Order: sequence, then structure tokens, then C-alpha cells
Amino acid sequence: MTTTIRLIRDARTSNGYTLPSSQWSTAGAIAKAESCLNPNATHTNKDGSKDRGLWQLNNQIYPLIGDSCAYDRVCGTRQMVIIYRDGGWSRWSAYNNQSYKQFLSEASNAVSTVQCESGGAC
Repeated sequence: MTTTIRLIRDARTSNGYTLPSSQWSTAGAIAKAESCLNPNATHTNKDGSKDRGLWQLNNQIYPLIGDSCAYDRVCGTRQMVIIYRDGGWSRWSAYNNQSYKQFLSEASNAVSTVQCESGGAC
């Protein structure tokens, strides 16, 4: 989980937007609920569309995000930041069905570890 939180911390869009640190725990918990933190995770939906990678980016909803990006942890995390900026967490089923909440404590602990590594309060 700390590796995922570091990715979230370091992800910057081309225009410099980053995910607010207040959202890091939620993001980590969503990634855990969506893909078990597996950047190679794939889920085929009933409609034939595929959710891909760490963030389970759907190939029909996000057709401009190719497989090479969706399955790449760094590129996929940048795309997550853009999607969050444009619509918040409601784009992820783990947020909507609240399955991410079971991983919030683990994610919060990882955020604390990463912030401490970065010279923040420990």
C-alpha cells in the first residue's frame, strides 16, 4: 500500500495538477478495493467492456486511455488524478458501493508512513 500512496503523492498531470493530500487515503483504499493493488488486474463486464489496471479504467468509458497506460502504474495513476479532478470519486464503483471503506485504515497508515518519509509529522 505504501508504494501506491507514493505513486498517488508523486502523480502530476501535464498541467501540474496533483491529488490533494486529503484524498490520498481514499485513493489508496479505492485502488485496493478495485484491483487489490494489482496493476495488471482486468475485469470483463457483462457488456463486454474491460476495467484495466490498478485503477480499473474502463476501456469504453475512457477509450483514449490505451492499455499501455491503463496497465502502467504511473500513467494510470496520472489518469486517475485527471478523472478525479473532473468528477470526484463517483467514477469508481468501489466508492459508490462503499467497498473501499474496509481498506481506509490500511491506506491511512500507509499515508502516515509516506508523509513521515517525506519529512512530515510522524
